[in-house]
Amino acid sequence: MPLTTITATWPLLLGMGVLMLGAGLQSTLLGLRATLDGFPTLVTGIVMWIPEKMPRSFHWVLPIMVFIHSAVALITIAAFMIHVYMSIWVTPGSMQGMVEGTVPSAWAKTHHRLWWQRITGRKN
Repeated sequence: MPLTTITATWPLLLGMGVLMLGAGLQSTLLGLRATLDGFPTLVTGIVMWIPEKMPRSFHWVLPIMVFIHSAVALITIAAFMIHVYMSIWVTPGSMQGMVEGTVPSAWAKTHHRLWWQRITGRKN
């Protein structure tokens, strides 16, 4: 590959790198959040499910497990409810995009103007 090609396309390559980094970070954070929501709930749930398997000297842990289990569950439920609220009432039309894969042209123009311009070929 000639050096002139690389020097001419470096902004494009840099932009692609930044987008890929952002997508990777987003998926990493989503996986981390799912882990932080799911793992404590799983562990505390197992401990609460079979308390007779715990040594008698560790039974003081059960109320702590109940509290952690309930707190994580409430946080997860609240996060879910907030996301549903935002998708339905804060950003009307976004639910249609998630369910059907299409959005009205006016919605796209309002929320993603550059994409709308590229798709429609119009500038305003």
